Amino acid sequence: MLESLKLSEKNTFISLKTKGHLGATDTLFGLAKTIELEKIKPGNLVVLASSAAGFSWGATVIKY
Repeated sequence: MLESLKLSEKNTFISLKTKGHLGATDTLFGLAKTIELEKIKPGNLVVLASSAAGFSWGATVIKY
């Protein structure tokens, strides 16, 4: 996904290796952590995307 959007690893936050799958809170946890790490600045477009077992997925774009 990052490659197709011409983004790098520095443009994302993945918690799977350290926190595991958090279910519905994955995207909100990621958003909170990226704000905490100052990876997101006011005015940035942010994509929140997640997938789960059973082939379900969701995504949204917000302006921070």
